[in-house]
Amino acid sequence: MTSDQTIPSAVSWFEMPADDLDRAAGFYRSVFGWRTPPMGADGAYALTVAADEHGNPTEVGGINGGLHRRTDPADAGPVVNIHVADVDAVLQQVVAAGGQVVRPRTEVPEFGLSMALFADTEGNVLGVYRSGGAED
Repeated sequence: MTSDQTIPSAVSWFEMPADDLDRAAGFYRSVFGWRTPPMGADGAYALTVAADEHGNPTEVGGINGGLHRRTDPADAGPVVNIHVADVDAVLQQVVAAGGQVVRPRTEVPEFGLSMALFADTEGNVLGVYRSGGAED
């Protein structure tokens, strides 16, 4: 499955904060056998199951993720990310349904993504993203 074939509204990525990236990457390698290649310029790691050249899982049920350096005490736990066709439209739906935008759409040109964070009606923080870069 290439990034162009990602199913919209599917949970397809998770992120976890870490105080010590090397220690955390070693933990997940040791316990689960996950690959932990470096990702990005800030020393982050990917957490991957079997994946194609685009980083998409090649095994049914596989969801890739990443470790990033915790920079804010509020960055307390894992975030599940949902692939969507239009980040702004989803954020409007979140607000209309009683949720709130935690971080508005942000462009991540290094990875060709648009992403945002929202809180649901129960205070759970999740992410939405669109691969393929900036939206109009």
